[in-house]
Amino acid sequence: MAQVSKKTKIAGITGGASTAAGGVAAAAGVILAPFTGGASLALTVVGAGVAAAGGVTSAAIANKANLNQDKKKIDKP
Repeated sequence: MAQVSKKTKIAGITGGASTAAGGVAAAAGVILAPFTGGASLALTVVGAGVAAAGGVTSAAIANKANLNQDKKKIDKP
């Protein structure tokens, strides 16, 4: 049980960090656009994708943890 909890926390942190990094990359792409002639907008697209994937990862981990807790409550005699 402790191993599952540890892995869940690691996955949650990873998802959160990915979301933050993607957000920073997306913002940097927009900020740099005038200086790069719009070429950095590709960074914005990639950053938004990474942020979305990180958010999905965090949500999926939270959902799985909640389902496991609910199952334990049901399985208790």
